[in-house]
Amino acid sequence: MCAIAFASIAGASRAAQVVVDGSRLGQTWEGWGATDMFSLSGLQVEPEASSPGDISSDARKAILKLYYHDLGMTRVRFWPMGYEPADAKGQPRAPAPGPKRFVWEGRGTRPVTSVNPFCDDHLTMGREFRSPGELFIFYPSAHQWESWMAVKPDSPTWHWGADARFNPAMVDRYAEHAVAAVLHIKQAYHYELPYWSLFNEPTNTAKPSKETTLALVLACGRKFKENDLKTTFSICDDVTPEASAQTIEYVLANEEARGYVGAVSYHRYCGDFVLETVKPLLERVSKGEPLVESPVSFYASAIKYGKSVWVSEQCSYGADGITHFDAGRARANHVCDEINNGKVNAFDFMLCYFVERGKPGNEETPIFLRFKDHRFVKAELNPIGWWLSHFTRYIRPGAVQLGVSVDDSVVKAVVFRHGANKTVTVVVINNHAQSSAVSVRIDGLSTLGGKAQRVRTSPQNLNEQLPDLAVAQGSLIDTLPATSIVTYTIDQGR
Repeated sequence: MCAIAFASIAGASRAAQVVVDGSRLGQTWEGWGATDMFSLSGLQVEPEASSPGDISSDARKAILKLYYHDLGMTRVRFWPMGYEPADAKGQPRAPAPGPKRFVWEGRGTRPVTSVNPFCDDHLTMGREFRSPGELFIFYPSAHQWESWMAVKPDSPTWHWGADARFNPAMVDRYAEHAVAAVLHIKQAYHYELPYWSLFNEPTNTAKPSKETTLALVLACGRKFKENDLKTTFSICDDVTPEASAQTIEYVLANEEARGYVGAVSYHRYCGDFVLETVKPLLERVSKGEPLVESPVSFYASAIKYGKSVWVSEQCSYGADGITHFDAGRARANHVCDEINNGKVNAFDFMLCYFVERGKPGNEETPIFLRFKDHRFVKAELNPIGWWLSHFTRYIRPGAVQLGVSVDDSVVKAVVFRHGANKTVTVVVINNHAQSSAVSVRIDGLSTLGGKAQRVRTSPQNLNEQLPDLAVAQGSLIDTLPATSIVTYTIDQGR
């Protein structure tokens, strides 16, 4: 099958050739998500926000509709804290499990938000905005575990951060702590957590050795099994892929422990990729350099043992002259490379929603919450959200990646086939500073439909719905504005 020439398109001397190999199958997609740090009840920690409860039930529903329906998110990683607090002597409230030991309803500022607020938002209120037939993943990651689990928590100079360190003697207590939360959520919300992440960025917080991590996986895994729970672990949610690479390999080498592990996970901060700043990232993109060249070092072990591979957190840090549009394009390019070259099964961003500050800060969230005079006004997708929605709305859980090649290094593409509705989703990014012609050809799939639905984001328009484009013998032609992204949805037939 021959690609169609582009001589007829004004200003285009040659089309970038995007060739899809329908017979070359990649990973199965498990979804898109973000981290909920404080739930909608904890926003008073932000200077623009007010006390808990000022975001009404209707407003919360509108925010969750943006997250689940408009963005199409299907995952949430949340940070439960303070549900087993210490007494005045720094010890857990009771030596044995009991109803007074745990505080599930804890609300308020970030450090004391407990479990129920997150569940109320996502398991109860968010349910109506999700497709009941799609995979939904809601799971915790301990950012600040209970203070009595740390080494010398009663030291007068002790504080979270550089001094925080998990006490290996608390392995069994951690297991009791974890199983209590899983059982509570299952009983109160009729949802069994599919995963549990031991710590968020452990090299920055808990600092466990690989031996302690293995002991935690074994102790918690056995507790889950004793209670007929199917919850598995995501390890290790660390600040870079290599920060916990040895620990992941060490745990997977243990036959019993790897039976309790469902996914290996990492963040992309610092390290060799320097993806936390936008300008260097866009400079590399403009040169045609891949942001991710290959899977992480523990990918082979993950695949060998049938474990999913997740990017479980990512954000951009703003700088002078950087806009949310820039940040969106930078992250969209990273997403392409993480899927094509990193071969991940899921991608989570830093935050579900954030108070709007007027310029990119140390967060990456697709939803702005706007306040005026310390009262909530509205929520809306920002330009980052519109860029990311080209992936999150159209690449759904269960889709299978298809092989793709592009002969222009400044143009990127990612392709998935949805078996359930027999459609092919093609996302193409034009990183050129000028309008560029693109030819997309799909080989190896029969009865490819006659039209492609299109949506485009460019400097001129966000989420622009375009007229359908003709598909002839598996090929389509288009012109992409400078620094733009377009998503094509092509019906493969029934």
